[in-house]
Amino acid sequence: MGSFQPTTEQSVAVHKASNMSVDETLLITAFAGAAKTTTLELIAQSLPQSRFLYLAFNKAIVEEAKKRFPKNVTIKTTHSLAYQYTRPAG
Repeated sequence: MGSFQPTTEQSVAVHKASNMSVDETLLITAFAGAAKTTTLELIAQSLPQSRFLYLAFNKAIVEEAKKRFPKNVTIKTTHSLAYQYTRPAG
């Protein structure tokens, strides 16, 4: 991310994510435009040994996310995630 300097809140989120146990969940709540995706990107980059799932509402967001996130992140639409767990009709 070049000379990008994370905010204090982003640095705290990355630190917390890096020090979590497997049975813990990190919840990030923020308004629209508050850099949630950038924060998730920072977390994924800081934990290259971990695997992540990023869910988006539509294919356009998926395609944009694929350009941003590292390879340890699986990116899908919410619909495609649900679809993989349904049985074919018939």
